[in-house]
Order: sequence, then structure tokens, then C-alpha cells
Amino acid sequence: SGLAGAAITEIRHDASSVIQPGDYALSAKVNAGTTSISNMSDTIIDHGNSPSTQLGDYTVSAKVKSGNADISNLSGTSINQISHDASVQPGNYSLSVVETQVSTGYALQFDGSNDYVKLPDFSSLQDMSFSGWVKIDSRNYWERIFDFGRGGSGDMFLSTMGGRTGGNLEMTIHPFGGTHTINPGVTLEDGEWHHVVFTYDKGGSGMKLYVDGVNKGSNSYNTASFADFGGGQNFYLGKANWNDPYFDGAMDEVGIFNTALTANEVSAIHNGGSGLDLASNSGDYQSSSNLQGYWNFNEDSGNTVTDLSGNGNHGTLINGPTRVSSTTPSTTRSLRITAPDATTHEVIYDMTDTSVDFPSLGLQVNTSNLSNMTSILLNNPHTFTINPTLEVTPPVGPTVETEYSFNNNSQTIDFSGLDIDVHTNNAQAMTNTLLDNSEDFTINPTLKIVAPDGGTTQEIQYNANNNSQTIDFSGLGIDIHTNNAQAMTNALLNSSGSFTIDTRLKATAPDGTQQEIQYPSSAQSQTVSFNTLGLELDSSDAEQTATQLLNSSQGFTVNTRLKATAPDGTQQEIQYPSSAQSQTVSFNTLGLELDSSNAEQTATQLLNHSQGFTIDTRLKATAPDGTQQEIQYPSSAESQTVSFNTLGLELDSSNAEQTATQLLNHSQGFTIDTRLKATAPDGTQQEIQYPSSSESQTVSFSDLGLDVDSNNAQTTSNTVTQSLSDFQSQSYYVSDSP
Repeated sequence: SGLAGAAITEIRHDASSVIQPGDYALSAKVNAGTTSISNMSDTIIDHGNSPSTQLGDYTVSAKVKSGNADISNLSGTSINQISHDASVQPGNYSLSVVETQVSTGYALQFDGSNDYVKLPDFSSLQDMSFSGWVKIDSRNYWERIFDFGRGGSGDMFLSTMGGRTGGNLEMTIHPFGGTHTINPGVTLEDGEWHHVVFTYDKGGSGMKLYVDGVNKGSNSYNTASFADFGGGQNFYLGKANWNDPYFDGAMDEVGIFNTALTANEVSAIHNGGSGLDLASNSGDYQSSSNLQGYWNFNEDSGNTVTDLSGNGNHGTLINGPTRVSSTTPSTTRSLRITAPDATTHEVIYDMTDTSVDFPSLGLQVNTSNLSNMTSILLNNPHTFTINPTLEVTPPVGPTVETEYSFNNNSQTIDFSGLDIDVHTNNAQAMTNTLLDNSEDFTINPTLKIVAPDGGTTQEIQYNANNNSQTIDFSGLGIDIHTNNAQAMTNALLNSSGSFTIDTRLKATAPDGTQQEIQYPSSAQSQTVSFNTLGLELDSSDAEQTATQLLNSSQGFTVNTRLKATAPDGTQQEIQYPSSAQSQTVSFNTLGLELDSSNAEQTATQLLNHSQGFTIDTRLKATAPDGTQQEIQYPSSAESQTVSFNTLGLELDSSNAEQTATQLLNHSQGFTIDTRLKATAPDGTQQEIQYPSSSESQTVSFSDLGLDVDSNNAQTTSNTVTQSLSDFQSQSYYVSDSP
């Protein structure tokens, strides 16, 4: 009854010596301990006590959060940060610098007079990109690097000196008389090779111009394209569709695409240098399939420049642009990263860069001194680590995250807010299992029972789920049955309920008769009725009574009341100890003492069964001369004859008990009458019986003519009986009368 609402259906107990009767306390709690993670034998969970540690089902998983890598192994390399996004692999990365010799190829040298390259018709393009390497020797207003379209009826061109850009490069779309221009703010008049990319996203982001991988300007115009300009379009390198100057300089690695390249792709092409093959994807460059024409001008001779895109869009040299060495033999430097999955990624960098991006890895390497970084890392790999984060979601409340080191060592990962530590003997193996995958672990509660003696306890761990369970407390001889362990836990967690084990009290009577009664053994007063034995046991603390008597019998004595009934009906009851010992019971009122050699046996034999006994009286007779004689005789209610031999008496009684009762402590007199005999001188005799009481008497001897007067007949009788001769001699002097 003390566990109402605790989902406990039954508490069973045995009758072994470990069972204590009385009130038990039952509570649930979480003890500090360990638990395991499903499918992960190398990882265990340490947890604390309730209430700081929740019980129930937890989930644990690993992930990578965007942030900065551990670069402690890159000390002295001038790398001050490696940032990463959340898509990266956790683990150890290798970082090094590699150098590549760039082979010498050809470029086209334009004289600025009348030579150019005529490309095939690309008037079907909607979106487009132009990519090429250029080196400007001299500049004139409106001098063309390329011009695609049909002049004033619609075209796109890049000029080395624009009339609308103050002499800077100018990128213009000229649709049907209108102009839409980008001013990049640079002239490139330094005699060096530069990478130029123009992208056009029709209906989208519009126009963008990149120089050496950097977006130098944009224009939102996005309406018309080649497909809108109509027929008769010309696609020239180094020549205008207008009457404008020819290009004076060199050109190499030209490509035309049917898509707008992304900024990452532009950067990848630039970083790859003139040695990057546009016909093959590499790193962030992934648009080789969108390539419509690609010319590297490496033919040894002839007026045809071969399209390397595979589309057959070969170009024609007009008026003889000459083939020259594209660059002097040079070396490119790449930053190489080997990821934890052993894949290798390289990005070419320039010595003026302050950061190197690895978009395919989600990494960016920032350096304060690229020259120092290059010299230290050249063919000398160093490592850095991207550490994962372990997430634990408790049964109630938000997920808690802790970053840990990714290695093959054992680690302890502290979740102090949950009072949990995760121990693993191989953090990398744990990460491989848990990365973007969750596993479960359970912190189970402990059920605690405190026995009635307050010192005996037992705790058993069990599963806190919604199922029925039996929890065995063998040390206490108890089983707890619940139909919902979770509900039981909720009711008892950090709280307590109570239950009582009732004992069976057994009483054994002196004759061996037994009766067992089950009674509530809580710490309260109780009355236990043994109806069969006619007993009631009163206890001020039933639990204490049960505990003291458990498997240990104690005796008690039911004392009898001995009742004696005198012959006159007078009664007296005396309570006396009825143990199996000798006793003397005094009936003071009746003047009796009863001696018993075994009071219990006496009480048992007389219980509800009376037996008679007789107290025999002593009858005392006192003769007139004071002579006494006492005679003991049976004083039963029968006729008796009591002989007083000394006095010469016999007493006949028709009821000796009545005689004794009447005479008890109460004397009564009786008279023995004498016979007075007178003998005359002639021998005539006469006997007369007369009352011999101590009174005056006259005895008449009529036959002798005599009267004897006595003032005390008894004295006379006593005297006369002394001697007949005396009487005879005296008889003469009885009276002087005749």
C-alpha cells in the first residue's frame, strides 16, 4: 500500500533466514558507474550519481564543425591558420610544397598591323566564357584582344584601351546600338603574361571580368547574346568587327565555353598556369565538358590552329601571326595536401598570395610568409589535424558537444555538464564508427531496499524501460515485480516508498497444540488473536516483536487461577505461576495451602475440570474432669463412628462432614448420664439413671424408699463412681431421714 502509483504489481518473499519482517524502504537512484556503447567494445561511459546524471537512453555521434585545424605541428612554417568547413574529413592531413617544371610551348605573336585568327561560328551560344593568356606589347584605343559578333548589329569585345574606361581594359557587350561595359581598372601594360576570363550568364548574373583569377568588375546586363545577334557573325582573335586597331602582343591557351565559369574554376585555371589542360578537369575546374573550342597554338607550322576540345572547331591564321615560345622554361609551385582518406589535392599558388584555397577539401591555408612556407615545406611534409566533435544527447535536454583529438591513442572526453566521461582506447576508431552515425548507450538506475533493521540494504541495477521486469534481491529473499520499469523508476527516483512483509506468529500451547496467525508487522501496535488457543497477543510495536521472534522462539506462561470451593460453598480464586515448577498456592480466606510439584501439570489437569479433596477434621472431646482426646476422622458427607478410647466414648454421625462443619471452631456440649445404684443393708439394690449435668437433681429410689438430693448431679456422679464401698458406706449418711 505504500507503493501506490509505482507500477509495482507484486513483491514476493521467501521464508528464508534472511527475511526480516516489518517495514522496508524502496527507492531508485543512479549510482556512479560505467556503461557501454552498442557495438563499440573499445569505448565505455563513466557516469556519476543522480540527480546530476540522468538515467535512460543516450545517443552519441561524431561530426566535424567548421572552424580551425590544429596546426601545432606546423610551428615555424609561417602558416598562421588553416580554416575548414563542416564537410571536411576529420583526422591527420599531410601538407607539403611540390615544384613542377613547365615545359616550353608556343604562343601566337600578333604584330598589331593586320594579322589575326579567325575562329568558327559560335553564334548559337547563349551563356559563354572566354579564357586566355595575353601579354600586351603596346596599346591603342579600341585595340582588340577578341571581338565576337557582327559589329554595330551586336557583338562582345575586349579592348586593351577602352574609350569608355579612361584607357583601362574595357569589356563591352554592344547589342543593337547599346553598350554595357566593365571597367576592370587595370591596363596590363607591364610586358607580363596575364590570365583574362570573361563570363556571361544570360538571364542570370550577367557579365563578369576576371584578371589573374580575381573578379575585377561586373555588369548586371543579361539580356542578349550571340543567339540574338543574327547571322553573319565573326569570331576574331586580335581583330575587330569594326574599323579598329589590331592586337599588338602575344596570346596563348584560349578557350570558349557554353557556360559561365565559376569563380573557383577561374581561380583553378589561373593557378594552373599556361600548362593547365582545359580539356581535362582538375581540382575545382570541372567544366571540360562545356568546352566548345580550345586552342593552345602548339602546332609547329601551318595556318591552322587545332581545336583540342574534340569539337573540330579549328581556327585559321590570317596574315601570319607567328609562333613564338610561350614562356621561358619555368617552375610552378603547388601546395599539396594529402587527406586522411589518402587522396591528394594540389593547388598552384603565386608567391604573392597570402592564402591558398582547397575548395574540394573545404580548406583554406593562410600564411604570413609564403616564401618561408615554401622553403620549409618543399618536399618536406608536415601534418595538421582536423579534430572531430563528439555529441551526446541525453534522455532529456539539449545535445552537448565536446571537441577531442583525432588519433589512435586512448582518450577521456569530458561531458561535465552531463556528469559523463567517454573513455576510448582508440579515438580514431571511435570516430570512424560514430562519424555522421549515432549509437546508443543507456544509464540504468539502481533499486535500493532498506530492511526494517535500518542497516541491512541491497542495491540491484535494472533496465529502465517500459517493459515488465522482475528484480531479484536474493540477499534479502525478495523479488520486486513491475509491469513498467520506467514508470516505477519515475515514481521512486530520488524518492522512497515503503512496503511491509507480514510475519506468521506461531503459538505452541503446553500440550503441543499450535496455531499460526499472519499479522501486519509494521512498526505499530497490534493485537493478534489465537482463537484456537484462546489467546490474544498485544504488541506495542509489531515489527519489533516479529524481528525478535523471527526464527527464535521465546516462551511465555499463561498463569491459571486456582479456585477452591469449601464444603459450605465459600470460594476463593488465586492466580499463580503455572510453570513446570513446584508451587505453593495459599488460599488465605479458606485457610488452605496447596502444594504442587509441577504447577503447569496441576493447572493442565484441573483446567476446566474440577477435582475434589477432603480436609479431615479433628474431633476433640473434653470430659467433665477436663480430660481431652482429639481424634482425626474422614469428614466426608458419610456416616462415621469416631472412637474416643481414652474417654470411653464412641461418636456416631450420619454425616461426618456436617458434624465437622457444625462443630468447626464451635464447641457443643453433650451429657453422659450416670446410673446411681443404691444397695440397702439387706442387699436390696435399685439403679436409677439420672441426668448428670452440673445442676441440682433429686434421684428417687422408690424401691428402697430413698430420695437422693444433689446440688450438682455431675459432681455427685463423679464422686460416687470412685468406689462402691465408699458409696455404700456413705449411703448411710446420705440423709438422716428414714
